[in-house]
Amino acid sequence: MHLFLLLSLLLTYFVVRMTIPARLAELGRALTPPLLLNGLLFAAATALHFSIAGLAQRMPFAYLAAMGLLGGAVYAAAFFLLPIPELRGEAERWRNLGLAALQKVGLARK
Repeated sequence: MHLFLLLSLLLTYFVVRMTIPARLAELGRALTPPLLLNGLLFAAATALHFSIAGLAQRMPFAYLAAMGLLGGAVYAAAFFLLPIPELRGEAERWRNLGLAALQKVGLARK
């Protein structure tokens, strides 16, 4: 099973490599931000799960809502507040979109 997975991964890498000429180091730099953000999300969700595990059986909607709210808050906070150079431009673009939306509805000054 593991051998099949490894071979599949290698085959996929070489097919992508032929299509998109990128070095392995570039792939690593591209994967660093999502791995970091998702690692933080996983840690926060795991901590919350162990804190409110009993809630999953008694009130599944409340459990799901808590996990979803925490996940969104942690991911957004990490995206906007952590100094990740690869995400600086995209975070700034989303900040500007949010500010423009708030200005449009009168909740922020121009």
